[in-house]
Amino acid sequence: MITDIDVASFKADGFIFIRGFFSPVEVASLSAVSRSDPRARTGHGRGGARQEGRAAELWSIPIRNPDHPVNDQLAYDAMCYSRRVVQTFERLLLDEERYPGDQVTIHHRKLIMKDRASYCPPAQDSTGQHAGNRFQWHQDYLYWGDHTRTGSDAYGGPGRPFSNIATCALAIDRATRQNGCIQVLRGSHRFGQLPFDAEQWGERHCLPSAVDKVMAEGCEVVYCELEPGDAVIFHSEILHQSFPNPTDDPRWAFLMAYETMRNVPNWGEDWRQPAQAWDDDRVAIAAATHLSRLTG
Repeated sequence: MITDIDVASFKADGFIFIRGFFSPVEVASLSAVSRSDPRARTGHGRGGARQEGRAAELWSIPIRNPDHPVNDQLAYDAMCYSRRVVQTFERLLLDEERYPGDQVTIHHRKLIMKDRASYCPPAQDSTGQHAGNRFQWHQDYLYWGDHTRTGSDAYGGPGRPFSNIATCALAIDRATRQNGCIQVLRGSHRFGQLPFDAEQWGERHCLPSAVDKVMAEGCEVVYCELEPGDAVIFHSEILHQSFPNPTDDPRWAFLMAYETMRNVPNWGEDWRQPAQAWDDDRVAIAAATHLSRLTG
């Protein structure tokens, strides 16, 4: 369980580390499942071909609607709904004094696969934007909020009116400076939405001049070096980036993003349901079942 000090640090800095959030056995199981998932070898984004020059992403949105039913036999769902995850986001996102009765819900999840398969030398990066498989400085809320004045997010879906969304990046492999670990700018979430460019593939990177201004205000770069099972949880408006991974050491990570139920989508039917915490023991059980189905 996180402490009051952790909550205060999250509000002040925009991120916290949780060492050993998942056990070595649980992370090894998740690694086996994700590396056996056929989508991990071919997929990028929402089903497209895996592209060199980008860190590949495997998307799956576990919200309770007919297209994405929650399945307690899937390792991904068991991780997202484990009690330790749900209760952590409750502590970080809910404000019982101002919004009594509010609850947390899953916003999305994804698998990041930054490795040799997604790397190409910068000279061969035809976009000139990614330098191998880099992600430039950005804020997640630039993708999820309404920045088009149409109510839509960056993907054409319903945007969210508030930025009280946070992401847990769980390390499957070691994350180091050498293999492109996440970097955050401490306290940069306090500056709110920053000017950005909408680039190829719909990416939204903050303008370098805006990033320089935030740094000039004293926001320091923190390298999120993690061991398997460690996690960093960060606010949707904190500036973060990652360098390319030109090494033979893969950096895979499982990301789980949560928001509050009061953050109602701008349009369309609201399929979201409050996250109901499952027993933490479900992670190992679901991972074994999931892996058996993938490899059997």
